[in-house]
Amino acid sequence: MGNLPGAAAPAVLGTLVTREITWVGAYRFVEEITDAVSALHDGLDVEPLITHEFGIAAAAEAFTAAAAPDSSKVLLRFTG
Repeated sequence: MGNLPGAAAPAVLGTLVTREITWVGAYRFVEEITDAVSALHDGLDVEPLITHEFGIAAAAEAFTAAAAPDSSKVLLRFTG
């Protein structure tokens, strides 16, 4: 499901009960961010992954591009 919002998220729990499903939450990223930032600091080239780049004024366009099937990583720049 990805990251959920900070507010309550509705869920239909009837199916869980009638099918006797156990729902267990998990967070898949714990310490990886430290490794990722270190790799970027050490010069990991992520340029080939970036398909689009927008300034903050084009944020709506950036989100549209991010939803496109040909999109990989979309950057939203907050400076210059």
